[in-house]
Amino acid sequence: MAISPTNANDVFVREVDDAVRDDYIRNFWSRFGKAVLGLIVVGLIGYGGYLFYNHSRSQDAGETAELYVKAMNEAQIGNPAAAKTLALVKAEGDDAYRAVALLTEANIAAGKNDDKQAITLFGQVAADTKAPQPYRDIALLKQTVLQFDTLKPDVVIARLKGLAVESNPMFPSAAELTALALMKQGKDAEAGALYGKIAAFEGAPEALKSRAQQMAGMLGVDAIKSPADKAAAPKDTPPQDSSVKATGGETK
Repeated sequence: MAISPTNANDVFVREVDDAVRDDYIRNFWSRFGKAVLGLIVVGLIGYGGYLFYNHSRSQDAGETAELYVKAMNEAQIGNPAAAKTLALVKAEGDDAYRAVALLTEANIAAGKNDDKQAITLFGQVAADTKAPQPYRDIALLKQTVLQFDTLKPDVVIARLKGLAVESNPMFPSAAELTALALMKQGKDAEAGALYGKIAAFEGAPEALKSRAQQMAGMLGVDAIKSPADKAAAPKDTPPQDSSVKATGGETK
């Protein structure tokens, strides 16, 4: 039996959705691990002036940092002791450490296919107004990935509106989910344009760029060249009337 265009589109979106989910869940630390650790380092440096006058606070922060690094190492090798170490990080650390510990716990749960627990933990970070904004953005994105199949497209689009902008570092990932939601709404032209922007976004992962180019092409958008490249390309000049003299511009 032939598959109708609507059903074929739904199947294709589902396949891309699965690829997106696997990309984010399985490769979380390879994509965001350095950023998370970098934020911690920046935060610790930011504390420097204050900690200069408060040695005990500095010592506590250093111990919490060591605990978190230990928890990260345990989590990466699947050591069950990571749960206990992360609990200590949450108990002894500040709001930033609590957020990053929850992110780690959530990713561990997601890696074990415990989506319910992961969604709950990501939701806690996303809703925590005391947590650093980059952590909240990561949590919101991850939460949306896990809930994508159960959320209405307009909910996904509204939720990621603040992230799916080119000024936000989360743009490529948030825009891809938004584009999928637009396709579910039947708004292929808008989805194609968004995929084109993802493909042209400097710094986006190559796998995501490749996927975006393929999706854009399927939706009728040429994403091989970036919009900037196309704007810089020389425009065709209209053919000159052969009756105009090259020297004087007078007609015969």
